[in-house]
Amino acid sequence: MLTSVNAEESETVMVVDPADDQGVVSQIDSKMEKLRVATSAPTDKAANELLEPRSQPCDACSFDTLPTELILKIIKFVVDFAGRRSCEENPNKYYDKLHILAQVSYIFASIIKETPELWSVLDTYDKPTNWQMSLRLSQSYPLTVIHRLTSPVNYSRWSAVLQVIPRCKVVSFTMYKPSNLETIEAPHLETLTLGSYSEVAVTDLFRGGAPRVRELSLRSIALREWTSPLMHQLHSLSLSTIGDHETPFWRILLEALRECPDLKSLGLSRVWYTNLTEDAIVLDLPHLQTLSLEDIDDEAADYLLRNLRAHHITKFRMRDDPLLPMRQRTHFRTTTSFLASPIDESLSSASSIRIEAGPRHVQIEIAAKCREVTTASFAIKNTFQTNEILDWFVPRFDMTLPISLNLYVGTNMTPIISSLSPLTRVASLVAIEPKWGGEDLDTILEALGAPRMSSGDHRTWLWPQLETIKIHSKRGFMPECVLSMLRRRHPTFMSDGDEELLQPPAPLKLLSLYLKGSIHPDTLRGIENMAGESTDFKFFNL
Repeated sequence: MLTSVNAEESETVMVVDPADDQGVVSQIDSKMEKLRVATSAPTDKAANELLEPRSQPCDACSFDTLPTELILKIIKFVVDFAGRRSCEENPNKYYDKLHILAQVSYIFASIIKETPELWSVLDTYDKPTNWQMSLRLSQSYPLTVIHRLTSPVNYSRWSAVLQVIPRCKVVSFTMYKPSNLETIEAPHLETLTLGSYSEVAVTDLFRGGAPRVRELSLRSIALREWTSPLMHQLHSLSLSTIGDHETPFWRILLEALRECPDLKSLGLSRVWYTNLTEDAIVLDLPHLQTLSLEDIDDEAADYLLRNLRAHHITKFRMRDDPLLPMRQRTHFRTTTSFLASPIDESLSSASSIRIEAGPRHVQIEIAAKCREVTTASFAIKNTFQTNEILDWFVPRFDMTLPISLNLYVGTNMTPIISSLSPLTRVASLVAIEPKWGGEDLDTILEALGAPRMSSGDHRTWLWPQLETIKIHSKRGFMPECVLSMLRRRHPTFMSDGDEELLQPPAPLKLLSLYLKGSIHPDTLRGIENMAGESTDFKFFNL
């Protein structure tokens, strides 16, 4: 075995002599076997042995010289601590990764064993040995209990969850009929997500013994007492699939929400109305910023929006149930009347606007001038009133603001283009045509290449300040349409007399084509030449 020394770094580099090859291979095989045993599913005793630090630190190991905070960040990244919280993989793989990292060095093993946070997330599908080991090594650190909504869980595991709730900060759980929650105290609980596989009603939650709960999400679970003290302290409330457990449900809910002065987020999904004939209740939520209504009966949504006073909404999402008859879909007049004040407030400090539109949805994003202010977003999905909504939105915009468009191509884009045509500061256009789309991408390109009449005798281009065009098509779109559009917008191809009545559009800075199939070389060269040297032209074959 030969040895060579690097004078600069004082490190020893070992070169294996062929004669010693068998001995080295044997050592490697031995270490690999130990690692294989280490990463197999351990018993509780084996798990403890795996996490025992090495007998002494390895001074020559560069890892051991890193700051503890940095090593902990490395460990969290490798084991995907964030993914552990979001149930993105098999829960027991998390422990396998920890066991492997514990073999890196003495410092790694010590940090893993002595950092309670790494053991603070309990998955209902953890093996019993891993569950118990986490309870012990997490010490007194607040716990997070998570559960996969698509997988049922037995009552024995539910009993285990009930035992640890007093230590929990976050609980997310779904089972057939959650029970025994009324009498348990949860002094550290801040976030509760509770679901049932069948609709049930419970009397109360924790009987007021959960003073820190700020986020509550219930699915298929109704409270018999919506005026519970638990409701009064909430910042976020989400209700899903709540049926006819309380006859005057909406009135009771609105009365309960009136006792939530600090509520910032409200989400209602598949919450059925029962009786809306009683007198309306005006609901004032001055701090509400996020409102989501999904698959709600038209009468109930209309009732809520007419009686809710929330002028500082920055996140709004409404999605009608596509199976509901058209007469039951929420009227856009009620929706736009409710949104008028929040949108005007967002526009008053806007720096740019992004519009996403398709045959069945509209989404407006308004970026604020101040970086500390979150971008406002207003989305309406599964609607047959796209044009009415756009015709209401567009006149409210400051025409001096830069605007970007994302258009999802459907069967009839002409009305949408007409609604968006008054926008003169559109700087970016992304047109997406799905494989099952309606072959109307050609309509957009034809509109871009055709001058439009404006006031007086003057004509103008559609979106004359357009600088970026990106086209995605999986349908087999004909790229010759792009070449035709570029040729018609080019100043040298204008007809006689157009120079006086029609100003040339702004030159393109970026043209990207994401198309299915190849482009004929002549067409490709034609697009590149017509776009000009100032345009960054890119073609991608999907």
